Amino acid sequence: MPDQALERIDTKSHYLEALASRLNTGPNNYKSYLQAERAHLLSLKSEPPEVQRALDYMEKLKEFEPVKREYDAAKRDYDNLDWSVRYQTPAIAAIRQRHQTLFRKLELKEQSLLIYEEEHGITERWDPNSESYKRGEKLLQERNYRHAVDNLERLVVQRLFELMKLRMNGVGYKLREKISKALHARSVAIQTALKQYNTAASLLIPPREPLTWATVVQAATVADFDLLRDTRNDICQFPWTEPSRREATNFYFRIKRARKEIVHLNVEITRLLTFLYNTHVDYQRAICNNNVTDLPLASYLSREWNRQNRIAEEIVNQLVQTSRLHGFTGSLKIGSRVGRDPELCEGIPPPAWASLLIDQPMPMTAAQEYSAEDEIAREVEHVDLNLVVELIEQISMSS
Repeated sequence: MPDQALERIDTKSHYLEALASRLNTGPNNYKSYLQAERAHLLSLKSEPPEVQRALDYMEKLKEFEPVKREYDAAKRDYDNLDWSVRYQTPAIAAIRQRHQTLFRKLELKEQSLLIYEEEHGITERWDPNSESYKRGEKLLQERNYRHAVDNLERLVVQRLFELMKLRMNGVGYKLREKISKALHARSVAIQTALKQYNTAASLLIPPREPLTWATVVQAATVADFDLLRDTRNDICQFPWTEPSRREATNFYFRIKRARKEIVHLNVEITRLLTFLYNTHVDYQRAICNNNVTDLPLASYLSREWNRQNRIAEEIVNQLVQTSRLHGFTGSLKIGSRVGRDPELCEGIPPPAWASLLIDQPMPMTAAQEYSAEDEIAREVEHVDLNLVVELIEQISMSS
């Protein structure tokens, strides 16, 4: 809506000017920040192949190690059965069963490891004291950290959607109660996910700063979570990661989008007025053509025209109110549709709502003001001044 776009430009511009003055930044900086962030996030779409192989191998090792420890303990108990007299018959059977079960389980894990090592040319199994194992463990910690970020982001986005639903008009009491309960449950889940995130973040080398509840629930965009995912690079060195510069960049592009939206709306206003007037002309011509040949049809069209005319009058009233907004740059003139015969309007009296458009101030169009920022191709190329003059003359003659 025009009022929302104008309000955004009015309020955000002051904040942007203050930030730009403090940071000594301009439009070129904000555009370069966006390009740098986009390139950085694209590089995070997938893990490098060597990293993926190391992670898969580490996962298999992590699955193998606890089974090996359990089997070693079970084997010790099994080996002691020959000379130990403290075991009763049921205990002996349980020890033998546990030994056999863990042996089969260990065999399966060992076979899976051997196949993976053979396929990827790993000649020596990684030992916990080896450098390869330590690097792989670090990569695994980073993957667990990213999974914690994903889970936290998912819960926060769900919470934002539920808050949005709660603010919507027309939501009944029972549904509001249901959403409130869901929000409470979501808050508990977010707190749990936050603890998991902080635990995973503390295991990184170097450790990441822990997040607080206030930071998480005030997350403005999904991009804020995207930045947390990168564990391979120190992104703090990039200017676009600074909170103040990110805020200024957001303000700049929101203002730019609002200005483009105003240009779109100005085009749509002219297009809408043209459509309303052409509809009026088409109805009037159809009524006149059927007055003699088909009176019932003419009567029906007349009733339908009255209904359409009342709707059009309400729409025009809203457009007139919009034109009185501070900063309005559009035009309340009726255009000429490309390809439509202008002679269709001859002899047709103007609609009553056309009088509302007379004497309205016509400021500079948004396309003129923001031509350097926007390349929108208008379908309404020009305003037919002859048509407007004819309308005014017909209104004056009929009054």
